[in-house]
Amino acid sequence: MKYQRSTPISGTNTTFEQCLNGILERLDAGEVVVGDGGYVMQLERRGYVKAGHWTPEAAVEHPEAVRQLHREFLRAGADVIQTFTFYCSEDKLELSGNVTDISGAQINDAACDMAREVADEGGALVAGGVSQTPLYANKGSESDVKAIFKKQLDDFLKKDIDFFMVEVRSSEQHQILAFQVFVFTDIVGINCHLDPLTCVRQ
Repeated sequence: MKYQRSTPISGTNTTFEQCLNGILERLDAGEVVVGDGGYVMQLERRGYVKAGHWTPEAAVEHPEAVRQLHREFLRAGADVIQTFTFYCSEDKLELSGNVTDISGAQINDAACDMAREVADEGGALVAGGVSQTPLYANKGSESDVKAIFKKQLDDFLKKDIDFFMVEVRSSEQHQILAFQVFVFTDIVGINCHLDPLTCVRQ
């Protein structure tokens, strides 16, 4: 079957023309871009994430579970599929004690590939999810905290993602350190712990 650019992709409301556009083009066109979310809680309920630490080893240990949840979000109408990489920093993985033989780079690699695979099934975008680091709360130096963000960034830059989503909620200064690492990117989505206007001012 030959598809027209205006043909809806099977099982979605997205057309082939729309899927050629990135996040900025979609927003500039006035589109409502729907994200996914809640991976940690959903996978915890299904027995794939350990409560308390909530680290994303399942991307390597149980990829079929993560891939299935991606598809559920896609079928529910998500225009953005985020990588299952929340709390995937080396310091958080070490604190969790859940595994000793899976690195953050391995998780990021697998998570990016899965998100891209499923997103391409429905013309969705892929957001590289970057989360806060426990090192900041433990009084780590600014340079060490930024080095952890930079390591995550380097992993993502090797993969096919469309934009970054930096989810840092502990403090404004923690957000600033993350932005200093990701400042070169075209667009960064942030979780507004306070409110959007306060975040913009700070």
